[in-house]
Amino acid sequence: MTTGGAPIIYGGAVDSVVARPPPARGAVVAVAGGDRRAFGWGFYNPDSPLFRVRVMSLAGQGQRGGREQQERQEEGEPSPSPFDVGALVRRRVAAAVALRRSLGLPRPGVTTAFRLVNSEGDGLSGLVVDALGGGGGDGGGEGREKGWLVVASSAAWCEEHRAAIEEALASETGREMGIVWTRSAAMMREEGVLEAGGEEAEEGGETAAAPSAPPPPSAPPSDEPENKTVVLENGLRFLVTPGRGQKTGFYADQRESRLFVRQLVEAATRGGESGGGGGGDGERTTPFRVLDLCSFHGGFALSAARGGATEVVGVDSSAPALEVARENARLNGFGEESVRFERGDAGDFCAAAAKRGERFDLVVLDPPKLAPTRASLPAALRRYQSLNAAAMRLLLLPPPAASGSGPDARSGGGGGGGGGLLMTCSCSGAVAAAGAFEPMLAAAAARAGARISVLRVAGAAPCHALDPAYPEGRYLTSVLLRVTRA
Repeated sequence: MTTGGAPIIYGGAVDSVVARPPPARGAVVAVAGGDRRAFGWGFYNPDSPLFRVRVMSLAGQGQRGGREQQERQEEGEPSPSPFDVGALVRRRVAAAVALRRSLGLPRPGVTTAFRLVNSEGDGLSGLVVDALGGGGGDGGGEGREKGWLVVASSAAWCEEHRAAIEEALASETGREMGIVWTRSAAMMREEGVLEAGGEEAEEGGETAAAPSAPPPPSAPPSDEPENKTVVLENGLRFLVTPGRGQKTGFYADQRESRLFVRQLVEAATRGGESGGGGGGDGERTTPFRVLDLCSFHGGFALSAARGGATEVVGVDSSAPALEVARENARLNGFGEESVRFERGDAGDFCAAAAKRGERFDLVVLDPPKLAPTRASLPAALRRYQSLNAAAMRLLLLPPPAASGSGPDARSGGGGGGGGGLLMTCSCSGAVAAAGAFEPMLAAAAARAGARISVLRVAGAAPCHALDPAYPEGRYLTSVLLRVTRA
């Protein structure tokens, strides 16, 4: 199990705890096999039946005193930590910052919103940090708005060692970024940090900054920004309130897929002449309509508009989210004649649009997490299938006779019966773990009377590093389909 690198020891895998007194929450413990030889060290949590030990280091990775620690635990003596927590966190944060820089993040003037630390993928299980705005840890650029590091804590050890984490973040990013500390209430209850019914929000829902702890020496204090700040993604400007709203305040995981949508639209409207990212200035040669379902703050919608779409419609059920989306459109110079946002349920909108004969060339469907647990998977798959079938039907409507462009000139090359492209997504880890998304799409196509071809399958942007020994870290699936009549 963990000898192969898995970063989690689950409660059911623990045979015994050999220590007197038992280790407290957040304590560093040795993990041993049946031969009682320590092969790993990590943070212990007696209050979590699931995440009992978050392994931080394996034998041979530079720990000190492994065998001595095991012997002292067996004898009931006080056990020294096999590693310096502050030093370990700082090394891992420094490596995470260096990795993002090697990926070109941040890229001043282009992209200033990205995942800086991604839990198990960066060797810090339970710790997520997003960089939003400013220099993003780049250490330069006067005159930019203040940037923020938004910590999303989902492990007890993060709470116990918060000062060390904040100091490492401040030090490794040049102390130019404010720090906002948030928690996942669901995970904090699982970890025994919050009692059931705590007020902080569920993961994937609204989040709030946690009360500030005394800051480490010379580190910026944890803050709770009241005002929105502007971040950049592939040259587009977005308003965010760090630590507020969904996740950390911005979904950086779809960055590459949003750019891909923009490039698809550019290719369809201008024959690819504008290249991979300029957008917005070339001559439009082909009408092209885009529908962004579950649009939230308009990321896909604005990317399509920047690519040169003739018309973009964004739909979301949240009025506050749509207000931000409209402001984002204004920030980027798009008027309602090119991008408009409507409030409504995605399925209801598709049904009404189909009745009106309203066809789109590209539909993006990026709903919120529909399967938060394995138990909710069957109902979630039914909902996914219904939404995807409804989106496919809009692509199968015949093109307007007055368009002046033959259907084969439009996206998808669907022939006289229409056709187009569907980028459909799931952010439910339970769906990814079950391998159920593409089979669901096949069922949705049959339900819609469509034939589909898979053109692209993607996950989260590269800054969301993954540990291959922890497949549970994969949650996002994005599939691009060519949809034609069966």
